[in-house]
Amino acid sequence: MNGKVIAGASIGLVIGLVLGILISVVFNLPSIINPTGAGIGNQVRVTGTLQNPQSGTIYFLQLAKFYDDDAIKASSPIVNGGYSVMLVGGQSYDIFVNRYPDYSDEDPDYTLYVPEGVATFTADF
Repeated sequence: MNGKVIAGASIGLVIGLVLGILISVVFNLPSIINPTGAGIGNQVRVTGTLQNPQSGTIYFLQLAKFYDDDAIKASSPIVNGGYSVMLVGGQSYDIFVNRYPDYSDEDPDYTLYVPEGVATFTADF
């Protein structure tokens, strides 16, 4: 009888150890796959300030793809001269402050390249 208890306890310990390792790997998988600390799906939190204006909206459009359905389009309210938006790293963006472009020939207020492999990026204009 004691042999069965010891065998059962040993099997239970081994199963618990294996489950613990598997759970640890699952929770640490993002840092294992992406050791640089970059955002999930190469998303980058871009924050910054603008000298003018102090309020309104800042628009980010993937460079030269304004009317493309695949274009990355994002915006952020400007609050106290600052903004915060999630963008995709490794992309260039045309930036429009307080105006959304009506046609593709409109010049942006700024352009920005968001690097990949980072979780956050600061861009002041």
